[in-house]
Amino acid sequence: MFNLKSKTFWKYALIILLFPAVVNFLLFQYKLPWVFGTSDNWLSFWGNYTGGLVSAFVAYVIAYSQIEKQQILANSQIKKQQQIELHNRIIAQLPSLMRIRLELSNYSMELRKVKQEREVYIAVQSRFHAEDEMRTPENTANLERYTIELFDKNNYSLLEKIENDDLHMKLITCFNFYDDFSKAITFDLVPLEKKMDVADEEQKLSYTTTSEVDLNKILHSSVARNQFADYASKKQIVWRRLFEESQLSTFEKVLKEVYMEIADIQRKKEKENSTILSNLE
Repeated sequence: MFNLKSKTFWKYALIILLFPAVVNFLLFQYKLPWVFGTSDNWLSFWGNYTGGLVSAFVAYVIAYSQIEKQQILANSQIKKQQQIELHNRIIAQLPSLMRIRLELSNYSMELRKVKQEREVYIAVQSRFHAEDEMRTPENTANLERYTIELFDKNNYSLLEKIENDDLHMKLITCFNFYDDFSKAITFDLVPLEKKMDVADEEQKLSYTTTSEVDLNKILHSSVARNQFADYASKKQIVWRRLFEESQLSTFEKVLKEVYMEIADIQRKKEKENSTILSNLE
């Protein structure tokens, strides 16, 4: 309200206090001719003047104090309301977190299952088939089609209520990876490979039966090869990411964080219920 250490405050305070004395000295000590009224008149005037200043100052102090108290109370109520809303949002995310826990746990098991299937495939290929530089058991296993539960896009909506920003981002990363991984490894390259072989045969046949170049057959062959290469690359990439980025460990860590978040919210909810019961008693 007032800064008592401020030089400006004391300057104006001094002016207000000394002003009547200075006027009295100038008007009455020298009996200036243009001064009207008696000393009593002027004494009464300055009494009213200073009294009015003091009353105005007191009124200002009281009004300012009331406004300041109301502002503090209003800020306190706003802060309390914000805390209540945050608490309610934290409690409200519990159902979503429980669903996320189930989905993430299921996705983690699916990843482990296809990883084991790939390991079995590699072991069989290594034992019964000669390895060459172009088609190693690992590369062949990566191009195989596996059965795995596809990612449910509706699960993204579960993240909308998550208040923990760090956990939110980790869950998005896990969901994005599983979406890419499940779509890539469930794609069957065999029909595309057959389509590519047919296109190649038709192109070779056109070379032997006519001297003209069939641009349509060349285009079909090129499109089929590009499609095959694109999907094969996607399969190799997701498998490489699974191992190089330690996705299984990441899923387990994020799942543990979800469990901890759920436990923390449940404790807060139990505390809130206990407080409500105690107030009722």
